[in-house]
Amino acid sequence: MLKMRSSSYKVPVKFLRIVTPYQIQLPPVTSEAVTPILLLLALFFGLAGCTTPPGTQNYYISNSGNDTAPGTSPARAWKSLERINQAMGQLKAGDSILFRKGDEFNGQLLITKDSIHVASYGEGAKPVLSGIDELQGIWSKYNDSIYQFKLSKGREYLFGFLQNGKRLTLGKYPAVDTPYKGYSRYEYFENDTLIDKELTDRIDWTGAEIAVRAARWRMYRHEVLSHSGNQLVIDPVRQYGRPYTLGYYFINSPLVLKNDGDWAFVKKQGVVYLKTKTNPGKNIYTTPGIPKVFVIRNAAHVSVTGIAVTTGLHRNVSVENSTYIRIENCDILDGGGVGIFAENSPLCTFRNNHVHRMNFSGITTEDTDQNLSHSLLIEGNDVREIGLFDALFADGTPSNRFCGITVRADDCKIINNRVIHTGYTGIRALGRNTLVKRNYVDAINAYVDDGAAIYVNGSMNKADGTIIEENIVLNALGAPAGGPTLWGEPHTASEGIYIDDQTSGVTVKNNIIAHISHHGLFFKGNHLDTVSNCQITGNVFFNCENDVLLSGTFRGKDHYFKGASFTDNQIWDFDSHVPVNTLADTDFFWLTRDEPAIILESTLTDELYDIRPFSGNILITSQNETKPVNFQKKDYSVSAFNQDHPFDPIEHITLPADIVPSLMFLYNDTQQSKSFPLPAGKTYSDINKKSYKDQVVLDPFKAIVLIPR
Repeated sequence: MLKMRSSSYKVPVKFLRIVTPYQIQLPPVTSEAVTPILLLLALFFGLAGCTTPPGTQNYYISNSGNDTAPGTSPARAWKSLERINQAMGQLKAGDSILFRKGDEFNGQLLITKDSIHVASYGEGAKPVLSGIDELQGIWSKYNDSIYQFKLSKGREYLFGFLQNGKRLTLGKYPAVDTPYKGYSRYEYFENDTLIDKELTDRIDWTGAEIAVRAARWRMYRHEVLSHSGNQLVIDPVRQYGRPYTLGYYFINSPLVLKNDGDWAFVKKQGVVYLKTKTNPGKNIYTTPGIPKVFVIRNAAHVSVTGIAVTTGLHRNVSVENSTYIRIENCDILDGGGVGIFAENSPLCTFRNNHVHRMNFSGITTEDTDQNLSHSLLIEGNDVREIGLFDALFADGTPSNRFCGITVRADDCKIINNRVIHTGYTGIRALGRNTLVKRNYVDAINAYVDDGAAIYVNGSMNKADGTIIEENIVLNALGAPAGGPTLWGEPHTASEGIYIDDQTSGVTVKNNIIAHISHHGLFFKGNHLDTVSNCQITGNVFFNCENDVLLSGTFRGKDHYFKGASFTDNQIWDFDSHVPVNTLADTDFFWLTRDEPAIILESTLTDELYDIRPFSGNILITSQNETKPVNFQKKDYSVSAFNQDHPFDPIEHITLPADIVPSLMFLYNDTQQSKSFPLPAGKTYSDINKKSYKDQVVLDPFKAIVLIPR
């Protein structure tokens, strides 16, 4: 329940709705009706609050201001965030808080009044609200190459360590050039005991911490209480499933520091250690410090535009128990935790923001299934470099961590966003009637895996009515920095679009899915429930290790795929690596294996035949790939599959192997039509044999594969 400040009774947030002008049904306009209609519109806009209320006030804040001034003009501005918080009781609906451009304000801003506007004034860069904490201490030598200093106040974690504004690297052991990419592997991990047969007493790790790849999609931290031989005793106690398959590494000990600029923080000592060739005393060291920098709490109709919020310890922007909040055209940067967090706050808009370099996640709702932050609009945001910073997290990493955008509520729209380079999943859409449309998602699963560019899971929150449409998803990396792989694979599992357990009623249509290190589409059943009524149509798959996996192999239950369909999809599958294009600031190269293009599997064969219609699909392979379809663990040629199974035939086009490297895969990731020049003097054709020369024009979020003629 959320108490609306404009009324004296409580209204359940789930049912709060606003009537907008385009929803009013007016009679046809005639000359006789013009005057009464104008009067009606004037009355409506007045009652709806669309006119500027009388007596509103601007309050100005600048670094050269004075908190004893009235704050009512640039010349008489306030100076601090604390002064705004103190004055919150005197603010009225319609008032504005304006920060001077080019200035930086350290501390927390807390908005608790309805209908407040937060923006900027003057010339220059966006004003910055900062949660940065300058670390105070005296440096001394620990040994010939490592310096140390004791913090002036106790801290549990450092979620980043910056030297003169530049992020330094958390030290870790072993090095990344070891066989398991910077991880050690353990044979036993249960309760408080880890056993690693390759561990010795040569280094005593007592007092260090370990970061544990507890599951393919999850990391945890533990303190090492004691070390004897190949055994560690750790805290906190935790049970891990299949512990022998995953790895760990040491952090937060001077023993891990190998490279110049590596750092560690031993929290029991309150000491920071730094590997450096020169005395660090003349530099400035900072870390994300204030838990929540910009908080909007118990308020409605607050708008925020044109400011920057940086270096929050847990949240840069926190919207709590509020409604109709708008955050637009803001820079949300360099946070220890989450960029924008919506908690029990429906009907909010987050539009056209830059959310960059967050340790945990970019934009997220609370990770529950209570549907309290429903009806969000997340549009036009640029979200990148999320969850890439090794072990910079508290103990435990719930599954919303390392994700670009996570929404766990109904009736939300996630549209026109760019999500680039994430440690785990790009977009997690967990709720009914969610629209995920025209997003560009690139370079995901860099740190942990078993995630996807776009992920839906019906067991977390029912997804009926969700539409995943016209998205471009590229470059699922397969956790190249993530340590040991499972099952002897050259990489771990990373999907394009992942329809996970107990999902029903989801439409996946007209998406472009390319350069995926595992499955382009993973449509997965679960023993707890059926996967049903999902429509997969009109998608283009290009250069994925396995393009489509429709799987219902979990403890026999009838009709996993009842009501599902798979129609009009193009599947371009080649057992060779095609150059990867990415907007991520990283270089990577994932390895391919000889995998079928389409895999259909279920506990009972008849369950697969529930996928109807299964029609209009085109499979394009090289002539070298003779059995691109796998049905119930058996490989088939397309002609044999078409003959043996009661689906509509798959059209199969084969290309000479020497043509494959010359294919042109083009896509338009903009909101306007886009022209692509073609090599001079060359002619190409598309899959429908239409010819192209000189150029090709693509509509927004469309793709084409051109074949040289």
